[in-house]
Amino acid sequence: MTVGTIAGMPRPSQMLEGKTPPLPKTPEAASTPSQAPTTADAQGNGGSALTRLLQVLQMFTLESRRIHIDEVVATFGVGQSTAYRYLRELSEAGLVASQGKGHYVLGRRIVELERILQLSDPLLLAGKPVLDSLQPHCANRAFLLCTRTTSACCASTRWARTRS
Repeated sequence: MTVGTIAGMPRPSQMLEGKTPPLPKTPEAASTPSQAPTTADAQGNGGSALTRLLQVLQMFTLESRRIHIDEVVATFGVGQSTAYRYLRELSEAGLVASQGKGHYVLGRRIVELERILQLSDPLLLAGKPVLDSLQPHCANRAFLLCTRTTSACCASTRWARTRS
């Protein structure tokens, strides 16, 4: 059985060997920020309070899994009391959790939302039978990848069944 890849996406073997070519540029990649907002973005956009709270959540990345109140102050150019208010509102919603002395991590509600996504996302629901059908033909594992601008995320994995 021959299994193709999504155009422009690396094969799983390339990913495991560390040979991942860069993802192709898309038109929206140029206009969609993939990082936390800069101070200029935060001050100049005149966004709503909800927009600012979402921008605080975007500060969390694989490289920055814990943020400090001073980072929020510097990123958004706001006072410490405003930054604490943003984080308090996110904390009350369960989206962030305090780890003391001004440090915050993602909260438990994120895990609950991820579980709901696993049970309801159209891509995951459509991909499950495909991955299940590939499982007997895979030497190692099959991946379902989601792309977003310049990054890819493994949404689901099926390990090969061991042969006796």
